[in-house]
Amino acid sequence: GYQNAAHHSVYDTDGTTSYLNKVFLNELSEAYSSEFRVTGDHDRFKWTAGLYYFNEDEFVENRAVLNSVLVGGAFQQVQGVWSFATLKTDAMAAFAQGSYDVTDALTVTLGIRYSDETRRAINDSRQVDFSTPFPPLQPIVNAAGFPRNKKVHFTSVDPKISLDYKITEDIFVYASFSTGFKSGGFNYGSVGDPFLPESIEAYEGGIKTSWFDNRLIMNFAAFRYDYTNIQTQVQFFTPVTSLRVLNAAGARNQGIEFEMTAAPTQRLRLNASASILDAEYTEFVTGDGSRPSLGLLDLEGFNLPQSPEYMVNLGAAYTVPVGNGDITLRGE
Repeated sequence: GYQNAAHHSVYDTDGTTSYLNKVFLNELSEAYSSEFRVTGDHDRFKWTAGLYYFNEDEFVENRAVLNSVLVGGAFQQVQGVWSFATLKTDAMAAFAQGSYDVTDALTVTLGIRYSDETRRAINDSRQVDFSTPFPPLQPIVNAAGFPRNKKVHFTSVDPKISLDYKITEDIFVYASFSTGFKSGGFNYGSVGDPFLPESIEAYEGGIKTSWFDNRLIMNFAAFRYDYTNIQTQVQFFTPVTSLRVLNAAGARNQGIEFEMTAAPTQRLRLNASASILDAEYTEFVTGDGSRPSLGLLDLEGFNLPQSPEYMVNLGAAYTVPVGNGDITLRGE
């Protein structure tokens, strides 16, 4: 696979009609990926194994043109704050998984994945200029001590085990345990320390059922995810608005899910799903970048971002024959 992407944007972040803070963002990325797989099927034993490789070169530039009135100067635009970084990623992995039918009803699956990732930040810099007028944008000039190279290397071994059991041809129960890994990295244009890898232990169990010749399908699941060093985006407002990734020491995400699909008639199809979620930080001590006077804050027990306590979805579709075809009307 090959991908080349470019993103350019200009936006106003101060939320007023005055020209106080305009941000110019440029991102350029070129990435390659490849995967090789081999699979086997030997009656009761099925397996797959493979190798994966990913490489990306990325350049990111973030310029915040400020009004010097923000720092007690005259009402005029100045170069402000700009940061940039050239980032390189090399990721490799080897994986294998096999499923064995112990009986006609019971299947055991074992898997493992080894990940090896290296990330580099080259010419990673952040600069401030409240005296040079804007426009135009001045060319990037390395600050003292730059360019500097940073390199981080991460490895992880992640297993998986699951049990599947057919109570009947139409009722199926399962349980699984697996771990996952998300590499660490750098905040663009930040000279601070890199953030750490995120890891997860995932537990899940459930039941899948089918009734009335598959005209009614109902599935239930319960899950728990335990995160270590969960990567969390935190918004800072000084000296300019920015998002940074920090590591919260731990978090928990647990809940239950239900989904149903029904076909009462040949033309009518109904679907419903619901979930209840309990997601919170189990350990997270940090500061507020816009209010440093508050000191360290203990956020244990606070909800994870974008983790609604419940979700409900209902839908219906009705198919009407029209000539040689049909029309389906759907609402959700």
